Amino acid sequence: MTALYELLSVQFAYDQAMVLDIDEFRVAGNTITAITGPNGCGKTTLLNLLAFLQLPDSGTLNFRGQPVNVSNWSRLRKRVSYVQQKPYLLNMSVRENVELGLKFRNQPNNDRRRRSAAMLDDLGIAHLAERSAGELSGGEVQKVAIARALVLEPDVLILDEPFTHLDQRSVGFFESLITLLRDDRGKSVVFTSHDPIIAQVLSDRIYSMLNGRLVPCAMTNMYSGHVIADQHLFASSHLQIHIPEQIQSGTHLVIDPVHLVLSRSPLQSSMRNAFQGRIVALQEQSDLIKVSIDAGEHFQAVITHEAMRDLDIHFGDPVWVSFKSSAVHVF
Repeated sequence: MTALYELLSVQFAYDQAMVLDIDEFRVAGNTITAITGPNGCGKTTLLNLLAFLQLPDSGTLNFRGQPVNVSNWSRLRKRVSYVQQKPYLLNMSVRENVELGLKFRNQPNNDRRRRSAAMLDDLGIAHLAERSAGELSGGEVQKVAIARALVLEPDVLILDEPFTHLDQRSVGFFESLITLLRDDRGKSVVFTSHDPIIAQVLSDRIYSMLNGRLVPCAMTNMYSGHVIADQHLFASSHLQIHIPEQIQSGTHLVIDPVHLVLSRSPLQSSMRNAFQGRIVALQEQSDLIKVSIDAGEHFQAVITHEAMRDLDIHFGDPVWVSFKSSAVHVF
């Protein structure tokens, strides 16, 4: 099946400073893809490429198997809607803001009214239709911006940090909306987030970005060090971690939090990595529990409420952290 997006050997620089250096990145259709990473790592620049607001300096950017270039990028741009981190609404009513893109596309007035009314109703903000944009809360602004994007019926919805500065109720709404867009409307969603747990919960595929490079996992458990190739180990500051035999070099190791297995005692299993530590934090996020363990290095695992009850773990308890060597990524 042809990928929705395909980026191969893509590079992009600002003032000769490399911002993106992506060997290979693919996004499948009808999926949710999350990209996490710190400020300044290149996430927004990558979204600009996916939204066809910019073209790479070098490499290949394909959309549905079609190379993107100066002759077609403005046309392809109409198939994508992009909601930026701080969406800008014009000083007019909510309804007029939602209809704006349709107006630019010369849609008839009656059609604009019908489609905007339906979209506002779908997002539960029909009561805001005639309210001035300047009177809205942060969560309401986000909803209006997404309504303005979705009313154009794009193939892809791109969201830059959609959960920033939202209260918990609004976060829950947007989590449900993103899932609905994939499951009920067949849309593809690409979003960035500072929060790897939200990204993990929502996405079909999660990537982390560091200094313009992508790693296909959450960058929650990342450690600096070096590879001891002949022993198939990665030596961090405090631990030696078993890695796949084919890995010969690298300075960073990452472990997806969902691949960490917690237990009260050592497990009899094929997992080659097992470290004893102590629980130093417990935090509920969405429907999961984030467990922080100090085991020489600081590990973060993600478990369900049921698993937490079964383990009967509490703050300060001793616990074992185990994971397979195949669960690590070294770069």
